[in-house]
Amino acid sequence: MQIGVIDIGGTSIKFGAVDDLGTLLYSASILTEAYKGGREVTKKVLKFCDEIMEEVEVEAISISSAGQIDSTKGVVVFATDCTNRQMK
Repeated sequence: MQIGVIDIGGTSIKFGAVDDLGTLLYSASILTEAYKGGREVTKKVLKFCDEIMEEVEVEAISISSAGQIDSTKGVVVFATDCTNRQMK
């Protein structure tokens, strides 16, 4: 089985595909640009899903994100934001 994988981070969105042994078959990343809002981030994720499916035949897509996700309702309940924190 091949699975599309997407990691939505505060700085970048990483995406790709792995096989059933965990071998990375395809990968790429792009800036999240969270300041543009949730709709724009969602558009990017949907675009990446299409891109993954063009490159590799996948049976499922797994998405990880910082924050709290309600998988039953399919919504982000809370998302972390590093832009207002001081980084050392």
